[in-house]
Amino acid sequence: MKTEEVWVDIKDFEGMYQISNLGRVKSLARTRKGPRNTIQQLKEKILTPVHLKKDNQYVVQLRKDGISKGFLINRLVASAFLPNPNPEIFDVVGHKDGNKANSALTNLYWTSFAQVNLDNKQASKLDKKDVLKIRKMYFEERKDTTSIGKKFNVTNVTVRNIIANITFSDVPHNYMDHIKEIGKGERSHKRKLSNEQVQQLRDEYAKGGITQRQLAKKYGIHQANVWAIISRRVWKHL
Repeated sequence: MKTEEVWVDIKDFEGMYQISNLGRVKSLARTRKGPRNTIQQLKEKILTPVHLKKDNQYVVQLRKDGISKGFLINRLVASAFLPNPNPEIFDVVGHKDGNKANSALTNLYWTSFAQVNLDNKQASKLDKKDVLKIRKMYFEERKDTTSIGKKFNVTNVTVRNIIANITFSDVPHNYMDHIKEIGKGERSHKRKLSNEQVQQLRDEYAKGGITQRQLAKKYGIHQANVWAIISRRVWKHL
């Protein structure tokens, strides 16, 4: 099924430029002052981003008040469509498939610079069999993320990302129902949390001082569910 393209204004460039959930940028039809106080009529058009080969990312130039500035496409998408649970911690946009050129909303998540480097380094040690085993240990064998991390010599965050299908999303996930069961809304017969509890959980995590493991225990859900709620992979309507 084809993803519907949604357009929203870019912050600080309202009425001038818009970004879509697919990672495209367009300049809106408008008038602006030209040389010698002339009025220029600008037509709506899709902008062509510049590919930064070294980083494998795309950047686009936005112009305002006679000044042009470059913006990373992935950051524009995340800032417009993806709520950041804690901006002081999650200051970097991560890519689930590891491809920085893929700036579609479904491929992005907020993380930290240190975590990205660590995830990339640790993920390179894991293969498909390791990923499948990690998910099985968590969902079937009920192992906690700490013990799983020690077994595979990776961090809790790396394990949680694998469990929540944030990384290694190309590897078939046999336990997605466990992640999605609380994301169907308050009316779902499988629900464990109410809308109010979901918002409360997010607020608690954003304030800091409590871990995802502690939240999972408090609300009686999987730690992977906590991560999915915080990163808004589920309960997106709240």
